[in-house]
Amino acid sequence: MKKPQPPSPNLISYTHFFRTGFNCTNFYTHFIHCH
Repeated sequence: MKKPQPPSPNLISYTHFFRTGFNCTNFYTHFIHCH
């Protein structure tokens, strides 16, 4: 698994991270801040 990358305009990347089961906490927070 790769480390959380900077905000990207690719929604596929976010979905991939979600599917891989990445850190929901950091991911969720980052997602909210990004969008």
